[in-house]
Amino acid sequence: MRLRVVRRAKWCVLTPVGEDGRCGLLEFLEGLSGEMALDAGRLKRRLRVLSELGSIRNEGQSRAIEGADGIFEVKGKHVRAFYFNYSGYRIVCSHGVKKPKKNQVLAEAAKAERLRVEVARAEREGRLLIEEEE
Repeated sequence: MRLRVVRRAKWCVLTPVGEDGRCGLLEFLEGLSGEMALDAGRLKRRLRVLSELGSIRNEGQSRAIEGADGIFEVKGKHVRAFYFNYSGYRIVCSHGVKKPKKNQVLAEAAKAERLRVEVARAEREGRLLIEEEE
């Protein structure tokens, strides 16, 4: 399993890299257009704040997902990125989506939870590789 550094300060913000070398979160943000492209900028700034502080206390910008233990979302007006804190000052952003409906939030959080389990397994097995952003 490979994770790519998105932002590095006191905390390291990481996101998964596919077998093909593509990074879903970054491609999602770069593929947005119009007003949603402004949201991509907002999310990137909030990821910077996460890398500096480890959390965002403003619930209008980031919040814990109720019913999903330890899974959070970074919020823009129209898009969200799901993340969790991992050992050693690491934050892993699983994926980005257009703003989900209330009944879809837990399903999106479940994707982040599955990634958390996969990251932990890869680390235990010595298969976790962390690469710098290109």
